[in-house]
Amino acid sequence: LAAWDLAASLPETPTDAIEVRHTIGMDDPLRIEDVKPMDRADDGFPQALDEDIERYGVRRFKVKIGAGEEEDARRLTELAAFFESALDGQPTITLDGNERYADLASFLSMLEATARDPLGARLVERIAFIEQPLGRAATFDLDATAAMSDLSVLAPVVIDEADGHVDAFTRAIALGYRGVSIKNCKGVFR
Repeated sequence: LAAWDLAASLPETPTDAIEVRHTIGMDDPLRIEDVKPMDRADDGFPQALDEDIERYGVRRFKVKIGAGEEEDARRLTELAAFFESALDGQPTITLDGNERYADLASFLSMLEATARDPLGARLVERIAFIEQPLGRAATFDLDATAAMSDLSVLAPVVIDEADGHVDAFTRAIALGYRGVSIKNCKGVFR
């Protein structure tokens, strides 16, 4: 980095807008009618994804999964149908596997099941990247990552929680991961 000039790498005119990536939890309601009347808050803020899209215009989403292959495929197919009507099937999504898969082959199998549905296939095509599907202990395991090249055809896979030591990035790249998820909550990064 000795030759890198931070100031020269920044645009001359700062942007006046950013794209926000909205997180969709595994149980978050998609439509306001999915929220039971007794659970509705009377605070004027959105409670369902359709309201968030209408109020804030979000088009980028981090989708939390990790309930198991069948349930994750069902949820992604449900989201695909939702996005088809809410955003003409044009969201940009990232998948957060929440360290819930034992190996990448089962994660790939879940995405293949999702893609058997025509709308699910469109959603799978819209995945920008996949974040930490394996538990930290399995992240660098050769058997658990054996399906990396097949999965990477669908979307790049990055580590997140497994970025716990100085050589994590180097080891991840050697196994076929494409990067590390960097967030403010991680503090100073290496």
